[in-house]
Amino acid sequence: MYKKISRKYPLQITISSLFAIITLALGSILTIQNYQQTSEIMLQQAGDAYQRISNELALDIRANYRPVINSIRLLSLSPLISSSQFEERNKHLKLLESTLSSHPTVIFVGVGYQNGDLYGAGLINSEILRNTYQTPENTTLMVMAIDRVEGQPDAALIYLMDETNNYLSPGFICRHEDDTLSTEKLSKLSIDDIRNLLKDSESGDSRVINLTRESSNKLTELLELLNKSALTAIILPLNSRQNDLIGLLCLFYKQVDHLNVLANKKNIDFVQTLSGFAAVTLESRQLIHAQEALLNAFIKLIAGAIDEKLPYTGGHCQRVPEITLMLAKAACKSNDEQYKNFDLTDDQWEELSIAGWLHDCGKVTTPEFVVDKSTKLETIYDRIHEVRMRFEVLKRAG
Repeated sequence: MYKKISRKYPLQITISSLFAIITLALGSILTIQNYQQTSEIMLQQAGDAYQRISNELALDIRANYRPVINSIRLLSLSPLISSSQFEERNKHLKLLESTLSSHPTVIFVGVGYQNGDLYGAGLINSEILRNTYQTPENTTLMVMAIDRVEGQPDAALIYLMDETNNYLSPGFICRHEDDTLSTEKLSKLSIDDIRNLLKDSESGDSRVINLTRESSNKLTELLELLNKSALTAIILPLNSRQNDLIGLLCLFYKQVDHLNVLANKKNIDFVQTLSGFAAVTLESRQLIHAQEALLNAFIKLIAGAIDEKLPYTGGHCQRVPEITLMLAKAACKSNDEQYKNFDLTDDQWEELSIAGWLHDCGKVTTPEFVVDKSTKLETIYDRIHEVRMRFEVLKRAG
């Protein structure tokens, strides 16, 4: 039977311990209260500072930009708003200059017109602006103007080079009303047809032609499609970076008497620049499609090599992606509760197909005697017994 032993501490130690505990408790309470009060004071001061800064900023904005708004309102009442030609707008340049000089915070002021034109002036008051716009050294004011290209096309048609590179097939056609038409009734263009369309053009860049029912080219089919008796067309070849023909851009206009206006070199240059961007875009798209085709061919080559390497599972790598896509399509069409919200995007479908083709790609480097072995891999030292032995040692050591 155990005897209970009681220990007694001196009274001085007990009192000292209680005093230390009480001191620590009071110190903790005071620290927490001081922290809370300090946090409240700091938050209150931060809120007051934020409100003060907001008020000052609002007053500064009103002081700086209210005169600017008033100047813009006066500018909207000036004859500059109704001017349609660059020469007429240039007569009011002094008005813009005075607006800029009276408001140092404004570096550009201009007028935008409903037809897409823009006329304005900007201050050149720093070396950064001079270097950016490459202006002369003593320049202080720069006029900026954008003139709308006259003769907006009523329809546009694009032809794209076929993969066989023997002819151009109509890609799509759209009208000024932003609606697209079917291109099924339009014929394909051979190389001879293209040469006929671009003959007599300067270095084969572009050509303005007049289309009527009696014209001897395949673009006359468009007259029936658009229900017109005559059209004016700008024909622009789309060339790649290697100057190879990859497409044809055709812009059509209803009014034939606009031929002289459309033949203006400035407008033709603008459209040629635009067609250059379109050609680069088409070439980039073709390169992306070529890379995708190369990737798919490489993936199928790996899958075919795996099937050839393993006669017992021949065709397995080709069947798995087909079955996987069939299961995924069935899940998308299913009305079951767990699949009602299941759906895949185009990118996800592509990823799923690639995953199906490459699910066994590791077998490329796996030895045949491992893959084809019909029993457990006992002949290969898998070290399972060594792992078990280590656990036994750990148990005994514990």
